[in-house]
Amino acid sequence: MAQIIERKTYLEQLILWQEKELIKVVTGVRRCGKSTLFLLFIDHLKKQGITSNQIVSINLEDENFSNLRNYKQSERVYSLLQVFIEFNKYLQQTVNIC
Repeated sequence: MAQIIERKTYLEQLILWQEKELIKVVTGVRRCGKSTLFLLFIDHLKKQGITSNQIVSINLEDENFSNLRNYKQSERVYSLLQVFIEFNKYLQQTVNIC
């Protein structure tokens, strides 16, 4: 099993921006640890009480998502993610009201 190198500085930056309603983009050369960074961030979210059902993670290099490499399919996924985000906001407002 490969050893995971903790990217503490980068993880702290993601955590700092966690509550901002912006899309987070992590760039870098191939195999520099971007996916690992997101796995560490997902682990952080779960420790904060976020369930797996609340996390959307799509790795476009995974063959299960190969059809999303097409622009039109990506557009559909983007629309679905927008619905997911809006529904999540609605749920948060409902919980806060109760």
